[in-house]
Amino acid sequence: MINLLRFLRLLSLVALALFYIGCSRSYIVPISVSPAQTVYSINKKIEENIVIVFDKNINNVQKNVKPSSYACSIHNFPVNLDKSLALSIKHTTELVFNKVVELDEMPSSEKLQELNSIAVIYVKLKKFYPEISFVNHIFANCVTKLDVYVTGINDEKLLAVEVGGFGESDGSPQGIIICNGGELILSEAISNSIKDTMEKYATILSNSSMIRGYFEYHLKNKNGETIDPPSSSKMPF
Repeated sequence: MINLLRFLRLLSLVALALFYIGCSRSYIVPISVSPAQTVYSINKKIEENIVIVFDKNINNVQKNVKPSSYACSIHNFPVNLDKSLALSIKHTTELVFNKVVELDEMPSSEKLQELNSIAVIYVKLKKFYPEISFVNHIFANCVTKLDVYVTGINDEKLLAVEVGGFGESDGSPQGIIICNGGELILSEAISNSIKDTMEKYATILSNSSMIRGYFEYHLKNKNGETIDPPSSSKMPF
């Protein structure tokens, strides 16, 4: 009798597990390119070429987001940024510089001269943390952080900064919980986070006196004028 009860209990646990497995779903989160819409700067666009290099992790960001709430917790919300983050950064950089050339690795000074450029932007993803919960309504938020380095043609340190942004989104009527549709709310939160990061990134680039001074110095030297170079230091990668 005891063995029969154990068997029935085990059988019910297996059935329950199969039920949850059968009911669980993956709602793939659509991702869009989200560049800055506005550059908060009193300065004009820098009419020069810039090279940009992305750390390899930027094009390989994948997250399997699980709801932090009990509701809908059996479901998954897979996120794959693919090239959307890199494209957001590149399109945003084009708001600040005349032309942006993307390379797979840090160029030599000879390569920079060949591309008619004197500086490189190197971008690395530091943090990407999307969350979603289903409590009374759907709520999602996301934190995105980048490490950004700008160096001159001879490895002069022009900028080294962490840029971060936050985005959130919510939806569904109060008190009604529908797991399907959460992927769209999470998508909007991620897009808002990247866009917020991009606006801060563009603002920092455009308002950097070191970057503008460096380009002005080389442009005037190229035209035969003599001015003092901006203060800088070496920065190895």
